Amino acid sequence: MQWRYVIVGDYVHLSLDDVIPADILLIRSSDSNGICFVETSNLDGETSLKQRRVPNSVASFSGEDSQFQPPQLQARIKCEKPNNLIHQMNGHITYEDGHMDGKDTKAMMNNSGIRYKRSSLELVTNRFILYCIGILVVMCLFAGIGTMLWLFSFAPNTDSIIFIILNTKSPVTDGMVNMISSILNYQILIPLSLYISVELVKLGQIYFISTDVNLYYEKNDRRMECRSLNIPEELGQIQYVLSDKTGTLT
Repeated sequence: MQWRYVIVGDYVHLSLDDVIPADILLIRSSDSNGICFVETSNLDGETSLKQRRVPNSVASFSGEDSQFQPPQLQARIKCEKPNNLIHQMNGHITYEDGHMDGKDTKAMMNNSGIRYKRSSLELVTNRFILYCIGILVVMCLFAGIGTMLWLFSFAPNTDSIIFIILNTKSPVTDGMVNMISSILNYQILIPLSLYISVELVKLGQIYFISTDVNLYYEKNDRRMECRSLNIPEELGQIQYVLSDKTGTLT
């Protein structure tokens, strides 16, 4: 069941390996003790199963032999406002109806979007680009200020300048014009095509990784899959490999 079809107050029936479409309150389990197990790896990265228990007030509904019909329950639930705390919920009564749905569920509130990962190569590239921009600014300022000082040395008689200068209005104006002209002349210092070249190299790396026979797993007919453009160049910089209890490699 998709979460967009669930509204507050609905009863949701879940079977083995079903995805929970909303924040729900458990009122029945096929286990006679009213116990069920859920996996929250999509929320906190923990692959171990979490135990949830049916409240004692509705424990009689649990078990494979028990018969349960939604009309048997007539209740109102009062609980806290939507939040991203996945291990607790404060309320007055617990029944297995749609509790929070849509964007108010804990799954959606814990989903902060895809985090953009920057490789060390990208960080170094960005730093050198900033250096180039700084050098360009200094050179243009030096050209503009130098032009003003040079023209001021001949003021007010600019006719004695050995070079021919047309439409000379004032040293300040000519200095600003020369500074802008220097930006156009020296802009080649900023390698605008560098990012495109790096991205093309990354695409080539991904192609060779995905087509490498040594990275092919014949048993499951699966090959290496690269899901990020910024990670392949980091493989050669690995010094330590850490693995937590969920099997996540760092």
